[in-house]
Amino acid sequence: MRCVVAAAARVVVAMSVVVGWVAGSGLMAGCGQPESRFTEPLVLGGQEVSAEVLNRGARVYALFCVSCHGVDGSGRGNASRSFDKPPRDFREGQFEHVSGPEGSLPTDDDLSQTIREGRPGTGMPAWNGLSPEDHHAVIQYIKTFSPRWRNERPDAGGERQP
Repeated sequence: MRCVVAAAARVVVAMSVVVGWVAGSGLMAGCGQPESRFTEPLVLGGQEVSAEVLNRGARVYALFCVSCHGVDGSGRGNASRSFDKPPRDFREGQFEHVSGPEGSLPTDDDLSQTIREGRPGTGMPAWNGLSPEDHHAVIQYIKTFSPRWRNERPDAGGERQP
């Protein structure tokens, strides 16, 4: 089964690379690009995040994340059906890999590590080719799915949970 999951992850990565190339080439102008839905900054995890960053994050998410995590962040995107363990449901605001106590929100560094390195043994591939701006923006956008980020701050006071 691991081979199937690994193969599915490679297919998702390859598809995302093609979609990213098409989007970057201008061939999708006006098609498949999410509208700019944020017009004001939001405070997420105690940090003010500009509408520009959130809209950029929404575009990155649409290109690289939506196929597994879904448009609504539920973890029920079309590609999620091929995984033994479903992708993270961002709406719940519950994360396994946190540097703070169990149940706390992850820090930006925690989310960054998951995106950059992936999660071996799951369908989460490494997205280490994102620009620093896209990487930062998608981290901030992921926070918009759960109301926890509007009311809480990450607690980085402990050992990183494996």
